[in-house]
Amino acid sequence: MNYLEWNRMDRTEEAIREDYCTQPANMAGLPAISLPFKLDSGNHFLPIGLQIIGRRYDDYNLLKFSEKFEQLDNSNIQMTCVF
Repeated sequence: MNYLEWNRMDRTEEAIREDYCTQPANMAGLPAISLPFKLDSGNHFLPIGLQIIGRRYDDYNLLKFSEKFEQLDNSNIQMTCVF
């Protein structure tokens, strides 16, 4: 299948399945950002992220907060993924 054929496919169900974490904020018109936080301190070393949702039309402050958050030293925080 070439790119044009792939691009014409209806991938609505695929998009819904892959974006289930971001859809509520997006559909409500709220700015949202996902930040990498740290790696799991257990045996898996999985990445742990944090999604922050801001007030409507307040993208600027959300980005400023995210910038400050990324500058924090989180090395002393222990987090373990539980399965």
